[in-house]
Amino acid sequence: MHQNYNDQYINSKDQLEKAMLDHNNIVIWGRSANGKTHLCAEMTDTIINNNYEVIYPSRHNMHEICENINITGNHFICHITDLNELQFGLKYQSFVFINMNNFKYPTYTTLRSGRCIQ
Repeated sequence: MHQNYNDQYINSKDQLEKAMLDHNNIVIWGRSANGKTHLCAEMTDTIINNNYEVIYPSRHNMHEICENINITGNHFICHITDLNELQFGLKYQSFVFINMNNFKYPTYTTLRSGRCIQ
């Protein structure tokens, strides 16, 4: 088990890379401000080169969005903060699940709004 944020983040990055190499759909789960978006931003070139689309869920169209992505031959990487999204939008999809929910940024980190994380 990884004890610090950097080790946890590197482990998630490795899992993301492996899932893309295996051509799996990917769901990254975690509370707000724990690195999900940063991870995908850091890997933008790899994501594009492997024909992935990053999606942010809204319950009303998630299943349809994922089906359309799969029809085009692409795969998806979905960020979720609510596990209910799995039940409503992704219940018919297969995917690799990356759990970043317990990650905690170091105390010097700030949110996109500029507010410090406590």
